[in-house]
Amino acid sequence: MAAMVQPSVGSERHKVWAQWHAPNANLTLTTGMLASELEQAIHKDLQKKDSDFWPLWSDIEVRLSKHIRGRLEQNYGKEDDLWWYDGIPENIRLECAARWEEGRGQGERYGYTYFIDLVAILDKRWRLFEGDFGRVCNEVKAIKRKSDLLNLLEDLNEVRNRHAHAVRAPKPGGELHKKDCEFVQQVKEILDQFCQA
Repeated sequence: MAAMVQPSVGSERHKVWAQWHAPNANLTLTTGMLASELEQAIHKDLQKKDSDFWPLWSDIEVRLSKHIRGRLEQNYGKEDDLWWYDGIPENIRLECAARWEEGRGQGERYGYTYFIDLVAILDKRWRLFEGDFGRVCNEVKAIKRKSDLLNLLEDLNEVRNRHAHAVRAPKPGGELHKKDCEFVQQVKEILDQFCQA
């Protein structure tokens, strides 16, 4: 068995720095493992302090989810959860039900939709959202077809996934982070038009 190599956190100043940014870090790990652990902990800490991206994202996802549900309830009805059974495509219902089971039945199954599921619901039930889309077309010159909006939302999902994973998330304040925040803000403004009651 290989001997444990002490990390190069040599000076007291380095130890204090490591403990501040990653209080749960095991300072007896090998240098490579410690560096990886510290990088992940620091990046998570930076994400928590990121005041631009996540509030925008949360607003978009919650608002779109509520809007879709409202349109489904209007069209299919609330009674006996018809909006759920007739409005949500079967593959998405089954995936949400499986996630709901994994979550030990907390909340409702619709709460287990992923953002990309919402995009798929829009695509499959497009006729219910054509009036909403008309408002967007009148306001946003770059969006003229259904595919324009769906592609924009798929791009938004990719941006969200990039930020959700600490290893590949852009560092707050960096160019990609700023660009992503601007993009999310633009999509939020478009969806504000789309989701008007």
